[in-house]
Amino acid sequence: MKIFSLLILFLSCSSVHAGDDRIDLGAERYLKVNSKLSNGYRFDLIEPKDFYAPRTDGTTVEATNYNDSRLIVTKDGGKELVFTESVSYQPSFDNNEVLSTDYVLLRSMTGGGSCCDEVAVYRTNPTFKKIYEKVLPAAKAQVVGPHKINVMKSSDNNTADMPFSDWRYDDKIVDLEKLR
Repeated sequence: MKIFSLLILFLSCSSVHAGDDRIDLGAERYLKVNSKLSNGYRFDLIEPKDFYAPRTDGTTVEATNYNDSRLIVTKDGGKELVFTESVSYQPSFDNNEVLSTDYVLLRSMTGGGSCCDEVAVYRTNPTFKKIYEKVLPAAKAQVVGPHKINVMKSSDNNTADMPFSDWRYDDKIVDLEKLR
């Protein structure tokens, strides 16, 4: 009985977590939602409203450390959950009108001085599928056609103090139609 009581006491002192996402219940995190619709699928980006979050003990911590940034994809007016995953800091949808409405392009940043941008492309016609994902150190991606993106990685060694306009790029055109 003593061992069982000690086990219960030990477990009650451990960190609270849901899956792999650690949650500090002592920090208030206000979240914002950005949504995009594509072919009957609703994409909701949920992320911290502010970069910093106050804790109940008066300290301030980075709100992004709590893995609150999430992509949630539903269909049928939110009745059916299709997909969910954690996304990196500052996620945003690409609102370029050139890209076909059959795709949703999501950008986010892993952090650091010159590293790293993440790009993900989701197909929504005829069905939902994540068809492309790339972490791009010192890079960016541009939409260049209804079914094509140009993934550009800098060939410069140190880009931290260099404006984007001075970067030299190694280009790669990704044809999204071929990834269906």
